[in-house]
Amino acid sequence: MVAYTTINETRMNRIEKHGVLSENLLHTIRTMGKKIQLLCITEGWCGDSAQILPYVAQMCKANEDCIDFEIILRDDNPEWMDKYLTNGSRSIPVFIAFDEVGNELFHWGPRPNTLVEEIKAWKASTEPTFKANEIKEKIHLWYARNKGADLMNEWNDLFQSVA
Repeated sequence: MVAYTTINETRMNRIEKHGVLSENLLHTIRTMGKKIQLLCITEGWCGDSAQILPYVAQMCKANEDCIDFEIILRDDNPEWMDKYLTNGSRSIPVFIAFDEVGNELFHWGPRPNTLVEEIKAWKASTEPTFKANEIKEKIHLWYARNKGADLMNEWNDLFQSVA
């Protein structure tokens, strides 16, 4: 998995350098008065995490007084991962938000909903012997073109729901 981790570091560095949160999302985050604990379940080799985590880190930095952010590794924490399966799969990243007394406020992951639907369409229109690498390339191209827009819209709604 080292090769995936290396390319993911490059992806995260690019987003950290060039990714910008929308003004709408920043406003929602900065005016959020409720304190939350945000837990992320991930692994360094996960391509989706590399595309998402830099944006979430920016979100957390935008209101550090209200958002306490923690990352745990999927493979070291099966008891957490198994509570948040996606269609029976240990897909990551998964983010879970809790209030100050530990009540779950929301969970999100592993991808923006628009991308989930795109992947379904790609798989449905591909030959039965499609190569997983072709889908992975399409996924990362989608992230590059989308520039976090769909992710930010979904997270804006999530933060508004707990404000």
